[in-house]
Amino acid sequence: MCCHLAVRHTGLHQHAVRERQRFLPLSRRLSRRILSDSIKTEAVMLFRGGSTLAKKFFAGFHCGGHRGSPRVAPENTIESFEKAKQSNVDLIEFDLSLTKDAVAIIMHDDDLERTCAEKTPVSALLAHEIVTKNAAKNFKFADGKQKICPVPTLEETVKYVRDSNLKMLFDVKDGSKEMISQIVNVISKNNLYDQVIVSSFFAWVPYAVKKADPKILTGVTWRPYFFSYSDIENKHPRFTGLKHYLAVLLDWINVKMIHSFLPQFVGAEMVLTQERDINGCFVDDMQKKNIQVVAWTVNDQRQMMHFVDTLKVGGDFLFQCCPHQVNYEVMMKVCIIYALSELGWNIQ
Repeated sequence: MCCHLAVRHTGLHQHAVRERQRFLPLSRRLSRRILSDSIKTEAVMLFRGGSTLAKKFFAGFHCGGHRGSPRVAPENTIESFEKAKQSNVDLIEFDLSLTKDAVAIIMHDDDLERTCAEKTPVSALLAHEIVTKNAAKNFKFADGKQKICPVPTLEETVKYVRDSNLKMLFDVKDGSKEMISQIVNVISKNNLYDQVIVSSFFAWVPYAVKKADPKILTGVTWRPYFFSYSDIENKHPRFTGLKHYLAVLLDWINVKMIHSFLPQFVGAEMVLTQERDINGCFVDDMQKKNIQVVAWTVNDQRQMMHFVDTLKVGGDFLFQCCPHQVNYEVMMKVCIIYALSELGWNIQ
């Protein structure tokens, strides 16, 4: 099943431009202001990255590969990124972890069990050890053959994606100073300011990145009960006893901050929100601050139509686990239905 991300963002309001833009996948409409400007702080003004880079980053971004194309190749590998590239994606998303010797590598989990069939923690291995591991160990290829797909480093991945002329989304789970330093260095060294956005569940990551280099685009990722449960179904608590209830309290506080001031305070240009927790009011509230709203995961075409037609979440930005299965005919239908509905036509 595909995993999509749908994004809605601000744009031009001129009538002539809108008549043309209605029939493009990107739905641009100026959102209303709800929150008082008095809430803005000097820290926000200091760390905001400027709208020009953000507009350039999101321009032409229609489809992204979530960890590459993990249904046809092992996630977070060059092979998976290549499959996504062959599916004509515009962006590659990948996860960053840090090795024992503080080298950034591409890995989602804290250990190698799910991908490499080893229970060793990533932080217990040196870089030269982990890059020899086979990230395809537990992957079932369509032809039934076993293949070797090494764990790539951040440097290797950035070079591949940059040379492929694709955009990047760094999903950061390690908020250490070493990780922040490597992220900032690789972006500045390669002048990737309009090609990379850095996002994390931990708000101090975009804050620290902005503080180190205000030009880098950042995002805040969130879902309910992230700190108290390790899964999106909320079946596996991270802690027991009193610690669990403290984590639940932290989740409640986090939700309040996300909906009020946190993304703007840390200078984020984007908020990634679990699809079942997104609504029109939240989208409008974020957009009045020029913050992109991203819904994850929109798993099927009908759900995509709901986001575009009912919630008015633009159908231009799609983040997928299986970009090779994208039904572009249906996607175009979604965009046309949205455009006609904006013209006053009631299309069922």
